[in-house]
Amino acid sequence: MFSNFFKKNSSTLLIVGALLFLFAVVRWFGRDDTAILLDHPQTGQIYIFHEDNLYAPMLLDSVGTSQLFFRNYIFLFADAVPAQEQILADEFDLQFMAIYEKTELIRLYQEGLLVKIYTP
Repeated sequence: MFSNFFKKNSSTLLIVGALLFLFAVVRWFGRDDTAILLDHPQTGQIYIFHEDNLYAPMLLDSVGTSQLFFRNYIFLFADAVPAQEQILADEFDLQFMAIYEKTELIRLYQEGLLVKIYTP
């Protein structure tokens, strides 16, 4: 019974299988690695914070035992998460350093205020 079904519908089943495979590949490459990167901070990463429709990039300058030290970006981005290419290395404020506890960053991520982490 099943062999007859597979013979008659082999091309349809092949197309459905190929579409499912393509969907899985697109989901794999489109996934968000922010939670993984949050657990393994490295200097040079750019964290994107969001509040009131404004996006603020911050550069991870150094990592302590329980604290992360960031450099602020001089400008804010409105309405959309900036692409990594839009964030210029020369535009970080070297005079001011923001310090976050690791637990605070996890809380900000869970509340949706930390939306993206770019790797160097």
